[in-house]
Amino acid sequence: MKRLNWLTAMVACIALLAGCASPYGPAAGRGGYKDTKIDDNTFAVRFDGNGKTSADMVWNYWIYRCAELTVQNGFQYFAQLRSEQPKTSGFDGSGDDWQMQKTKGSYHAPTYIYVPGGTSTIRTWHANATIKMFKPPLPADVNYALDAKIVMEMLKDYVSSEGTKPAPKRDEILERASLRGMTPS
Repeated sequence: MKRLNWLTAMVACIALLAGCASPYGPAAGRGGYKDTKIDDNTFAVRFDGNGKTSADMVWNYWIYRCAELTVQNGFQYFAQLRSEQPKTSGFDGSGDDWQMQKTKGSYHAPTYIYVPGGTSTIRTWHANATIKMFKPPLPADVNYALDAKIVMEMLKDYVSSEGTKPAPKRDEILERASLRGMTPS
């Protein structure tokens, strides 16, 4: 009897966890962020969603983590370093393929799990980039950067509510936090 109760409790916990989007936090079983320090002002930042996490939520959490990491390390601005990989561009407003990948095709193998009565493909979203952080004044050779404090302020309510409060549109975040063509103070 005890074994049956334990098994029932485990199945209920797994079902509960499977029904939730990835929370904002360090990478764990349901997704999250992972940072790798490259040097004092350069980090690789990744956010992995699970099958219940939308592409927009992954992007919002990822850009928030980039900003949060920038502030935590004593910097004000961050910029994405260009990747050598094909089909990628930065978050510089030049397109929508800003290092986010859908799990399928040549990027990653799809994940399959057994569902009674059949199988289902679970698609997950991931966002990643290498960012460089700067203190004012922004170096003259940096064409585009985002103000980390503005990004964090714009997404604070969305992240703290775990996505239940609406997020600003991506273009609005990029435009308002952008330092392109501006001389920051």
